[in-house]
Amino acid sequence: MQDNSYWDYVSVNKSDDGNREGIKDLIKDSFLTVVPYLNQLYWVDAIVFYMNAYLDIPQVKIAEILGLSQFGVSKRYRSSIKKLKSVFNKPFKDTGILIDRLGVILPESYIEKIILYYFFTTFSLSAKMSGDMSPSSVVLKINKITDVLVEYAEADTKEQFISLVKKYKPDMIDKDLDNLDWEVYYTTVVKLLRYINTLKSTHSYGSYIFKINDKKRSEGFDIYEEFGLV
Repeated sequence: MQDNSYWDYVSVNKSDDGNREGIKDLIKDSFLTVVPYLNQLYWVDAIVFYMNAYLDIPQVKIAEILGLSQFGVSKRYRSSIKKLKSVFNKPFKDTGILIDRLGVILPESYIEKIILYYFFTTFSLSAKMSGDMSPSSVVLKINKITDVLVEYAEADTKEQFISLVKKYKPDMIDKDLDNLDWEVYYTTVVKLLRYINTLKSTHSYGSYIFKINDKKRSEGFDIYEEFGLV
């Protein structure tokens, strides 16, 4: 089952009235599909998710085991679900196509930064991977790029879209853009913008600081070994 299809299936079938299959049952039935993505969670999120969703250990007991409050466990579980959903729902599996399309509508420097954020999902890690930017400068850059994407997303006609291409890609002014399939690029912008906004709401700089200071992570945490899957 494809990743997006799996998460869509889980989302649609999660039960709130007892008449549909519960999200925990779905996760249990295909846990190995989820496991690789748990490495993108903080250790405590991954453990809480595993213990509650897969082992059915009550949150009160998990709180006792991990030395957290029940509220803290509940918060970490909800956080893990949101972050897993954002990972599963990456809109472009073929990054080459995404880069090619952005190359028509965005400056090269913008593409580099937005792709870093697309892959690494946090401002802090994107800054680290860029090698020449601080997290705060990445925030400013991503916000600036997001503003440009919003302009494209608000274009109502081909003429408006092409005028923005000429504005942000001066080297395209002399190109024949009459045959540009603008709706393809428009759809790309809308999908990317939706995903970037999801990342902003679920992966904060503060959260990443928590992640890199996590003791298990510093010891080389491996989700397969942690859960006895190797």
